[in-house]
Formats: sequence, structure tokens, C-alpha cells
Amino acid sequence: MTSGTRETFNRALAKASELGGMLLVQRDRGDGRYDVTGSHARAYLVQVTADGEYRCDCTAGSFGRPCKHQAAVFMFRAAQLAVGIAPATVRESDADVRARLLDESRMNIARHGAEWDRPARESWLGEEAVTVAA
Repeated sequence: MTSGTRETFNRALAKASELGGMLLVQRDRGDGRYDVTGSHARAYLVQVTADGEYRCDCTAGSFGRPCKHQAAVFMFRAAQLAVGIAPATVRESDADVRARLLDESRMNIARHGAEWDRPARESWLGEEAVTVAA
């Protein structure tokens, strides 16, 4: 989680502006992740989470501080909104998807018993596979 004072956020925005602002964003990966040019032409990955948190893999970002890379992405997304382009939706992380699917599966088992998906499995496998497996 990025945390800081108004001053640290303003400093990050000012530094990003000095270096080109939203032009530092090399690529929008389309899923809340952005490649951003950093010092010495190194690329950093900035991720915007579903709840609006900005995370960067640079040194400052790894300590949870606002950085120029996050500020550049913030400017980029603000510019997209200003011209009517909605920023790409943030996808769920793989861990969140696994947890959600596991919870759904447990709910279905609790609701319908261990064989709740048997008809669906039989339709996928075909008759010969079901008779062999039985």
C-alpha cells in the first residue's frame, strides 16, 4: 500500500512532470499494469489495484512510498479520463480468482453435496467415459 503525506505525493507529481509526466508511461498492458520509464532508461512496473492503490517495483515503491512512476501513471489515467477514454479495468489477481473459485466450489458442495456437478461432468465426458469410470 502506498502511503505518504500530501507533500510526498506532490513531490512525486512534480518530479514526474519534470521528466515528461505521462510520457514516461511506455505501455498500458490493459489490465491495470503499466510499464514506466525510470532512471537510466530502466522500465518499472506500476500496478493499479481494483481498490485504486498504486504499486511500483522501484525502490521507493517497494517501501510503500509515492514515486514518480506512480505519479506518471496517475497523470496518464487522468488524461485518459479527460478525453473520454476509460482506463482499463483492473483484473483480479490469480490468487484472488483461485480463492473465489474455491469458495464457490465449497458453497456448491455444502448446498448440493459432493456429487453436485456429476450431471455436468457426465455431459462433458460422454457416455463411454462415464461407463468406464463407473
